[in-house]
Amino acid sequence: MTKIDCKKYGFNQADPLAYKTLLSYAKNMRYEMTNAEICLWQYLRNNQTGFKFRRQHIIGNYIADFICIKKRFIVEVDGRIHTLGEQKEHDDIRTNDLQKQGYRILRFTNDQVINETDKVVQEITEALTQYWYCLLYTSPSPRDGATSRMPSSAWKK
Repeated sequence: MTKIDCKKYGFNQADPLAYKTLLSYAKNMRYEMTNAEICLWQYLRNNQTGFKFRRQHIIGNYIADFICIKKRFIVEVDGRIHTLGEQKEHDDIRTNDLQKQGYRILRFTNDQVINETDKVVQEITEALTQYWYCLLYTSPSPRDGATSRMPSSAWKK
């Protein structure tokens, strides 16, 4: 098996020092998904949205619920605990760290996923499509300090 050159593809895998611990935790999370995560995974798996997603994927020191690596796009499904003080602060820091690495993050509550599944899947698909359409008009990469030639009104989010 060939080793993937992470820099070539523009994404970082797990922090080597924390990898074993995170891998064990991620594997456990794959087998103990919440009802909302199971529900959403049925729509994201097998390229059903037109984009390849992984579940419980390690990025640096974090584990993303769902990620489209090629598009640097993360979907998080949050329970009520994520609205509380320390957890909310941790999520904000995590989101900021991942955005600095070039990831776009969409968050949904468990209730949204369970009760409005079609709307959530549509929002994910539209966000990916719109986001990557806009990036086609950006050169060089926005991470290199460039600005988009596309008007900001073209962005949905």
